[in-house]
Amino acid sequence: MPGSTIHGGVVKLSFDGSDMSPDDAAAVTSCVVEQRLNLPAACTVMINPVDYDEQSYRAMDFGDFDLGVSMSVMMGMDEPVQLFSGKVSALEPNLTNTCREMEITGYDALFDLDFGGKARTFETSTDSQMASQVIEEAGYEAAVSATEAVYPYVLQNNVSDYRFLLSRARRLSYELLASGRQVIFRPSHSGEDAVASLEYGVSLTEFRARARALKKGSSVTRLGWDPKTKQVITATVDSGPPSDRMDGEETGYTASDSFGSSAIVGPDASITDTQIAQSLAQGLYEAGLDDFLEGIAECPGNPAVVAGVNVELSNIGERFNGLYYVVAARHIYDITGGYRTRFEVRRTGI
Repeated sequence: MPGSTIHGGVVKLSFDGSDMSPDDAAAVTSCVVEQRLNLPAACTVMINPVDYDEQSYRAMDFGDFDLGVSMSVMMGMDEPVQLFSGKVSALEPNLTNTCREMEITGYDALFDLDFGGKARTFETSTDSQMASQVIEEAGYEAAVSATEAVYPYVLQNNVSDYRFLLSRARRLSYELLASGRQVIFRPSHSGEDAVASLEYGVSLTEFRARARALKKGSSVTRLGWDPKTKQVITATVDSGPPSDRMDGEETGYTASDSFGSSAIVGPDASITDTQIAQSLAQGLYEAGLDDFLEGIAECPGNPAVVAGVNVELSNIGERFNGLYYVVAARHIYDITGGYRTRFEVRRTGI
């Protein structure tokens, strides 16, 4: 497979459906793919267009890199794996006395969904039905996990499709991400099987984390109003699925229970029945757990470590060994350091 192998890494770049030309590929000095849950993924490619044969600089007008051109990136240590698919969204020439560089940045489908603002209504719809409609009308494939709560009326009030989808996802502690032409609206995959096992000192080169007491969320009560019966609606959630423990002995809420009560109560004007109240209380309960244990790590380039997967970390102490959820990943390739992966994790139990 075509690519450039330097210092233990392979990168393959394609623009407008075609592999990068050998001349342009040889001029690539770095390529960085950045992923974070609920944000558009980005890829930045740095090109130093030196014609080494003639010892002079080539022209900076790269026609293959026009705004809106499709862009895909594969990386790996031996065999490259697809890590990014999107469109060129920014071009930045950087000219100095000592160098001439072109920085090319692309974003994935979530970036496309953030253009403009729309005003439309949804009647008698679930969040999954709203998400599917928004994604499909934008011309993308919807990969949406079903939700049950039915809202009588929801307004998308002059915001982009991305901002609207993100607001609905956050209410449920759902995730929003993209893969090629597919836009994904789903519950967290935290606590599922690990895609990679990394041992500190062997396949994990750096690790730093912080576990902290949780001040809010061990019990969540949401309040609403039923306009038909003229009665207060209430729902309380004080537990979650076993996956909240992340294969540990206790959740972050349990680990924090020697402090004062962290129960919270609050109203929500969108609550018109018990099912809606229950879904919002559950979403807030799960979101609170996300703050329990957060860390940052680095390993040799590993394309399996992407935002939205679980990894098993070991040799970092019995208390901290275990399953971690990757919330952000930065895949870095450059001609001096080769390919490495820096990633952020969280753990809701220990």
